[in-house]
Amino acid sequence: MVHTLRIISYVVGHRGASSDARAWACSSVVDAPARYLRKDEWIWADLGYPFASYLVSPYQHLAATKSIDFRRFNYSLSSIRIRSEHAMAYVKGRFPALKGYRGLLASLRAEEYAHDFIVAALVAHNLAMQHDEAGRYLVYVKEGLDRSMTPRDYDWDRANDDDLEREMEWQKERDHQQWRHQQEEAANQFSSTDRDIIRIDSAKERRESLHDALNRAYDLQFVDTTWRSRQKELTKKQLADVERRRIQAVLSRGHH
Repeated sequence: MVHTLRIISYVVGHRGASSDARAWACSSVVDAPARYLRKDEWIWADLGYPFASYLVSPYQHLAATKSIDFRRFNYSLSSIRIRSEHAMAYVKGRFPALKGYRGLLASLRAEEYAHDFIVAALVAHNLAMQHDEAGRYLVYVKEGLDRSMTPRDYDWDRANDDDLEREMEWQKERDHQQWRHQQEEAANQFSSTDRDIIRIDSAKERRESLHDALNRAYDLQFVDTTWRSRQKELTKKQLADVERRRIQAVLSRGHH
């Protein structure tokens, strides 16, 4: 979690060559997002993750090179990405063996042991971090990072407020049942293609609302994009060019 660095969900068992998206597909969050997230909560994701209403990803790198608006948003997300790095560095600094497992994975039993070792380390870390002082926290993060510390790494204050994480289990279960009911209704009403369109649109709406909130927070205005162009990750000039070429193609076919 961004505000506490506590790990609330994990996926183990995938080798290093597996993509993040493949591992993510096996996450319990994907199967039951309402058990982990309230309606006003979401997960910050990197590029390559699938669209979902509870995932917010940056704009594509190529789009960001063409647009001030996209670069601003992506830069803001980079600060949060540092927080994600801290979460992993925190646990790796406490358990250096997690930096690179050195056990021999020559059998199924050995792999199962490695999985258990990782899960045990995560559980022990979550328990121990409640008693860490700020100084110890920075020692672990510095030890666990795969790069040198920068001034931006020190901008975050360590927060470990249990009240932020204390959730009512009955509310989570009720939200989950409501989510399942909504999924069943959608499956009965819409085709898989339509459901994919709805999923992608809801993800883009979430990102758009956060982009708009970012601008309001810093008293900024959108410079080179419009709502329509941002949905396609284009500048308003690029979108105008695309639409002009489409019209020209239609007119050309009409003449023939």
